[in-house]
Amino acid sequence: MAPLFKKSLYQIPPDWQEVAIEVGERPGISLLLGATDTGKTTFARFLIHELLRAGRKVAFVDSDLGQSYLGPPATISLGLFSSPEDEVRPWTMRFVGSVTPMGHLLQTVVDTKKLVDRAAALGHETVVIDTSGFVSGGAAFQLKLKKIDLIDPVHLIAIQREGEVEHILMAFEGREGLSIHRITPSERVKVRTREERVSYRERAFRRYFDRCPSITLDLRGLFTYGNRDLPFMDPLNLSSLPLKGTLVGLNDGNNETLALGMIEGMRGEEMVVKTPLKDLDRLRILHIGGVKISGL
Repeated sequence: MAPLFKKSLYQIPPDWQEVAIEVGERPGISLLLGATDTGKTTFARFLIHELLRAGRKVAFVDSDLGQSYLGPPATISLGLFSSPEDEVRPWTMRFVGSVTPMGHLLQTVVDTKKLVDRAAALGHETVVIDTSGFVSGGAAFQLKLKKIDLIDPVHLIAIQREGEVEHILMAFEGREGLSIHRITPSERVKVRTREERVSYRERAFRRYFDRCPSITLDLRGLFTYGNRDLPFMDPLNLSSLPLKGTLVGLNDGNNETLALGMIEGMRGEEMVVKTPLKDLDRLRILHIGGVKISGL
């Protein structure tokens, strides 16, 4: 099992250590901002590691849909930690159905907030939230603005090279109870090409579905819905759609995702999916996403 964070592998900037101390002295919700390839996830892991070493229980909400660390891509995941040696895995997750927030702003904000609230209900007052590198343009500004406004963090931590997220920080300067921290990326942060990012997702899906069996779902007992281009669906209509290879969220009655599935085919009102889910007793909702994968 890989450790959450190993300091010897990274060059830790002095301002990272300073922010970790400040967060430890004033715990609460810390939300990370930064463009693509600035090392947000690396810093999140470092921060969680330092807080755990200081004796705090920490919840990690990974809302980076495309380059997720905790759960599979296209999900927002919640991890719960009480020790640096804890297994790195999602405690629960919510399937968004896309590897980008674009076109899914509302669901991204709602699902992130739901998992933050879930962490609080489980007694984890210290929460670290990783976000996507989607920071440029009007849609990105609205996403970050509404997410921060709704979640109301104690610490807003911006990792930037040349002020890439200052337009977002400006909206929260002077906000009561909020500390804004500006830190620099580690020199060892790797800048990845688009092809490398796609390859990362493909490997993540391959690991997730490795050796998974195929199961048959009777859709007549499930509420079935999809993303914006595929709203509530009658199971009889699904057979006519090109769904092979499409990712689905297998959700419980609270719309939390028990596992992902990959559609292999339809048989009338039955759907064949490849999935690691073994116990179907809690399955109530089928969320058909907008991501297709192949070669698994």
